Order: sequence, then C-alpha cells, then structure tokens
Amino acid sequence: MRRLGPLLLSLLLALPGAPRAQEVPVLRVGVREDAKPFSYRLPSGPASDWDGPLHRQGYSGYVVRLCDGTLVDVQRRHRFTVEAVPITARTRFDALKAGGIDILCDPATITRTRLTDHLASPPVYLSGVTYARRVGEGGTGLKVGVVGNTTSQYDGIEAILRAGEWPQYREDLKKQLYDLQHRSTAPCGSGDGCGDTGGIVLFDTHRDLAQAFCRGELSYYVGDFEIVKAMLDDIGGCTWEDARETYTDERYAIFVSDAPERGALKLDFLQALSSKILLSPSLLDEAFEATFPGAKASRKLRIFFWTMRGER
Repeated sequence: MRRLGPLLLSLLLALPGAPRAQEVPVLRVGVREDAKPFSYRLPSGPASDWDGPLHRQGYSGYVVRLCDGTLVDVQRRHRFTVEAVPITARTRFDALKAGGIDILCDPATITRTRLTDHLASPPVYLSGVTYARRVGEGGTGLKVGVVGNTTSQYDGIEAILRAGEWPQYREDLKKQLYDLQHRSTAPCGSGDGCGDTGGIVLFDTHRDLAQAFCRGELSYYVGDFEIVKAMLDDIGGCTWEDARETYTDERYAIFVSDAPERGALKLDFLQALSSKILLSPSLLDEAFEATFPGAKASRKLRIFFWTMRGER
C-alpha cells in the first residue's frame, strides 16, 4: 500500500474545493506497434468495429481493447484526452518510471520487479513462451532470436533449456545468458548496433525479429506463443514449425505509473478496469472474442478466465 501514497495525495487534491488547473488533462498511454495480436498499429487506420481513443489513433489488439473499454468508461466521469505514445519492449518501463507515459497498454508479464516499481491491474491474460523453428533447419548451428528486455530473453530461454531442448548448445547458451545479464547489448534494429552474442540475437521489435527469421538468418524465434504466430503469419511465404507447447506461464497485466500527476484519473482507470475484469460479463471475454474470432481458448486460458470472473 505504501506505493499508493503519491496517488492518494493527488486524489485528495482533486476533491471539490481544491485548486484545479483549467487546462484539460492529457493521459499518455504507451502502446506497442509490434506486439500483435495484443498491442499493434493498424496498417490502414482504424476499422469500424469499435470506437475508443487508442483505436481512433490507429491501434488495435486484445490489450488495446481492454484499455479502450476502460478509458471510455472513465471519460464518462472525467474530462480528459488520451494521447497514444509508441513504445518498444526496450523503452516501455523506462518511460513509465520517468513519467513519459501514465499507463502501459501492452502484453507486459507480471514480475516481482515490475510490481515493486509500478502499480498494476489484476491479471488480464495467460500466455507462455514458445519457439518457432525454421523448416529444414539442420541443426548444424544455432541462432536464437528474441526481443530484448522481455521475459523471453532470460526466463523463456532458460525454461526451454530446462525442458531439454537444444541439448548440444545448452552450456554455450547458458554462458551467453550470463553474459547478457552482466553487460549491455544493443538489440538489432535499435540503430545502435546488433545484439548478437553468438547463439542469442537480441532484437528491438518483433517485426525486425520475424523478418530476420523468415529471411533465414535465425534458426529459432523465441517469444510468447500468440505473438510469434501472429507475426510469422503476417509474412507471406515464411515456412516454420512451432514447438507445439509453451515452456512458461506468462500472466499479463496493465501497468500504471505511481507518480502523483493525473493521480485521480489513474486510480479511476485501475478501479474501473478491475471491475470490468472481475465481474461477469467480463471485458476479458469481450476482448478475447473480438481479437480471436472463432478461436477456442486453451484449457489453461479457460481456467484463467474462470478464476478471474467466475462462470459466464
């Protein structure tokens, strides 16, 4: 509860009788351009299937729908505008901590460090790290591509190794993971060089990673299952096989800055989102059915939805 201090102070200042600024507040929401199907930029502008402040600025995806549904609800009670701020996996939490964004609307896995540094919603999705393999990969060498500053980079690759995959490269990959944790490496596509440690290649975005994989520059593409599949399905002529299993459980949440600025809006956003998640009908079901039309949720995901909102 101690982390709510600055926000509670801001909320008190927003009570009737407190001094108010005349300008309309701007809530800055960080969105990913490359994390399809959860948070991504539409190639041809907004569609007509829903109306929300992030969608009107050209973004879509499961997590974007959750944010938009909640922001529309909060706008019924408060006067403010929403600015979509493009972020990457590498910049997202720095932007949240520095105040560059107020809300992070992307598939961000819940970790102890992230919960310590930021406020968070209840879990909104359950995914898992997997890998795609190039069809015809002969095993004569290993290049594993992964987006930097994600849980796939460390926990995901370690979980894959614990499961017994890539045994001939196990010791080399473990050494490279150690090196990555103890030195700074610029991801490929960041404009600062390329994060190639030998077997593990870091990328700034899933778009850069998927394109390199489909060009044959990588043996494996490691990432959360839905993102890997969506990114590769978008590239015509790319032949690949998935691992047919996930090696981790990744619980996503929507993270919020605990800075006092716009504190009343952020607290109302978290409260409204929690209600929409936990009550039935749940916003989780609405977002899933719109993002994955006709798809059947996995057994794990069905259990997750049930634990969050009970029976439908």
